[in-house]
Amino acid sequence: MDPQAALDSAESALQSNDPLRCIELLFGYYNWRVRGGHQPPRGDDRAAELSPRALDAFAEDDASTDSVPDEDADGYRTGDIE
Repeated sequence: MDPQAALDSAESALQSNDPLRCIELLFGYYNWRVRGGHQPPRGDDRAAELSPRALDAFAEDDASTDSVPDEDADGYRTGDIE
């Protein structure tokens, strides 16, 4: 794991409007750190700055989609079963 590359990729993902990818990369970074992985210069600070921005962007993106599945007359969910 290259923690610097993970943080750089997380920032790029956020700038590319891909907050879920950013969150995944940050999760990997935090997992690395919890297991004793080294911190690049300002690594934890960068992760702490990116995390709330990514979560806010994800929440905004999620709110803009129809997150309530369609239901048929009997109350069964439709449209999300393949």
